[in-house]
This record gives sequence, C-alpha cells and structure tokens, in this order.
Amino acid sequence: MTIAAAQPPVTCDPAVNGAEIRALMRRAHDHGARLVHFPEGALSGYAGQDKQYYTGWDIDWVPVRRELAAIRSLAAQLGLWVVLGSNHHLTGENRPHNSLYVISDQGDIVNRYDKRYLSHTEITGFYSPGFAPATIDIDGYRFGLALCIEINFPEVFLDYLHRGADCPVLHLLRRPDLRRDRPRTRRHHEPVDQRLRSCPVQHRHARRGHRP
Repeated sequence: MTIAAAQPPVTCDPAVNGAEIRALMRRAHDHGARLVHFPEGALSGYAGQDKQYYTGWDIDWVPVRRELAAIRSLAAQLGLWVVLGSNHHLTGENRPHNSLYVISDQGDIVNRYDKRYLSHTEITGFYSPGFAPATIDIDGYRFGLALCIEINFPEVFLDYLHRGADCPVLHLLRRPDLRRDRPRTRRHHEPVDQRLRSCPVQHRHARRGHRP
C-alpha cells in the first residue's frame, strides 16, 4: 500500500485550494497511492493563523461545499482514498470545527475527525472543539487521525493504539512564511517539487510476522 502526503499552499480561497488539491490527487494516483492526505485547513483555509493574509477572513461556505463535491467526484473517478483538512460548518453562531474529512475511494464522506485539543487562540476566537477520536480502515490497515498540536498529547496516540490503529496520520498546516524564510536543501534523489511525497508500506500481517 502506498500513502501520499500532500503539502499544497493553503490560501483563503477555497476555489484555489480545491484546484491544487485535485491536481495533487491526480499526481498521487499516478504515483500508485491508495491514500493521500492533506494538511490542516487545506480546503477552506485555516482561520487561526495569526498572519496578515488572514486578517478579516470570513469563510464563504458555498465554494467550500462546491469544491468538496468536486474532490469527492475525483476521488471516486481515481479510486483514491482522501483525508482532507477543512473547516466544518456548524449551525447558528457556533464557530466551525477544525476537521478532517475522510473520503472513500467511492467518493463518499465516510467519517470526519474534529480537532479536540485546540490552542488558546483557536478555542477563544476561531473554532469549536471536537470530542471523539476517529479511525479509518483501508486494505487491512487501521489509521488514527490527529491534527497539529495534538502531537503534544500522548493520550491521543495511546488511545489509538488501544483501538488497534497501525499508524497515526497527523495533519499540519504548512505556514507560507516558513516556506519563504527557511533555507531549503535537497538530496540528490529528492524531487524539486516538495508538494507530494509517497511511500510504500508493508501489509499489517506481514509486519507482524504472519503471512498476508
């Protein structure tokens, strides 16, 4: 099984984000990936980023829904599983969840993970917390989902271990300012375009010493 980790630039424009996401989905499929996962806020943009280019941002849910439908359609066309970061709209004046949509290879949203451990900025000004873990099963593997600062909480991953997860899938926002300022080095075998990485993994039974 091959998993692709995609790192598109995340903007405040869902149409721009959606087009980039679909382009990387096609590339992941061309690389033989069964699953591709995208960073925090990849579709909607990320509200909690304390940067000038997010000032005054208010989510327009119409293009978010439109782009999500197009992504689901392409997932079904490619036969590709997608885990996609996006804000999730709640009713009334409730702040949105910071979520991961799990889109099956049939194009269905089969699960959603809502970030549970929020930063002070997120919880006071941008997001509503989630309350439940989420796992997905693909081709004999079980994955546990987490977002960003949840990497600092061992209980998140211990809980997934007890739920039989083979691997956590952690989703982070790639900050554009870091991309500009941090020197970038490249080994001779690495691609110039760093937006997509893929890696094959063994079948879970093979890893545990059993015949697949």
